[in-house]
Amino acid sequence: MYGCPPLYPPLLRGEQCLLLAFVMLALSACAIDSQTKRRVIINDDGEVVIPTDGSWDTYISRRFTDTVGTHVDTYFLNVAATDRAAERHSSLQSSLAWWADPRPAPMEYAAATRLYIDRAHAAGMEIFASIRINDMHDAMEPTLNFPWKVEHPEWLIGNVKHNEGNKTFMSAYRVGLNWRIPQVRDYFHDFIKDHCSEFDYEGVELDYCRGQMVFKLGEE
Repeated sequence: MYGCPPLYPPLLRGEQCLLLAFVMLALSACAIDSQTKRRVIINDDGEVVIPTDGSWDTYISRRFTDTVGTHVDTYFLNVAATDRAAERHSSLQSSLAWWADPRPAPMEYAAATRLYIDRAHAAGMEIFASIRINDMHDAMEPTLNFPWKVEHPEWLIGNVKHNEGNKTFMSAYRVGLNWRIPQVRDYFHDFIKDHCSEFDYEGVELDYCRGQMVFKLGEE
């Protein structure tokens, strides 16, 4: 199903090809000009609490407003984290969790996303949806609550034996999703496609800082 690009056979093989194929599919969801020269890129982690009282000016001023009129010309907005249940934290970082949840997201989520996009475009900036490939902050939690992790523990990189009180490498990475699983790749691709189809982004960023491990040890 996924082929290795013919130009890079010495560098890419096996699961690396699967991951590259996902990247190519994800990028197809949003139009990106790869020739654009960007001065300063801001990555907003999307953690500002979405208001329910209509205080949108206060909301957008928490992160975005101070970037207007500066050298920032590209804004990355995080809308996807895999370390929480949908209702755990009312911020745009929970957009993926709501997409994975059978319940519809509160209407404020779409309003907040469009506000960021509209303000960025009004300021002459491009704005990207930032996707955390494997957020593992929930390794510090007593239980997992992201929908996919709760429903499919077999999709995780580690298992219960790796929960050793943050004393080992795997105690931190055990809660990551295993990208060798086709459903994991499909879910991310479908979310990116749906999200970018609904909102007017310039592109999408795949954030491998959170986290760097995407396969089980020995299956890279």
